[in-house]
Amino acid sequence: MQFLQQSFYENMQKSQAEYMEEVKQIKAKQEEMWNNTNRVQSQIRKEQEMLARKIQEVRKGQINQTLVNNQRDEIEKSLQQAVEKQARDISEIRKQLNLWIGIPQQEKHKLAGHISKLTPI
Repeated sequence: MQFLQQSFYENMQKSQAEYMEEVKQIKAKQEEMWNNTNRVQSQIRKEQEMLARKIQEVRKGQINQTLVNNQRDEIEKSLQQAVEKQARDISEIRKQLNLWIGIPQQEKHKLAGHISKLTPI
C-alpha cells in the first residue's frame, strides 16, 4: 500500500512538474505574442504618423498651390486691366491727334499760341 502511495505521489509530482513546464511555455509564448503585438502596434502607429505628416504636407502644398494660383489670377487680371487702360489711353491720344491733324496749319499756330498764353511757364 505504501508503495502505491509513493508511486501515486511520484506520478503526481511528475505530472505537476510537467504541468508547470507547460504553464511556463505557455507564459513564454504569451509574452512573445504580446511583444509581437506591441511591436506591430508601434510600427502601425509610426506608419500612421508618417502618413499623417505626408497628408499634411500634401494639403499644405495644395493650399500653397491655391494661393499661387489665386495670386497669378490676380496678377493676370491686374495686367489685363492695365492693358485695357493703356488701350483706352492710346485711343484717346489718337482721337486728339486726329483732331489736331485735321486742323489747318494756321489754326494750329493760333491754338498753340492761345494755349501757351493760358499755361504759365
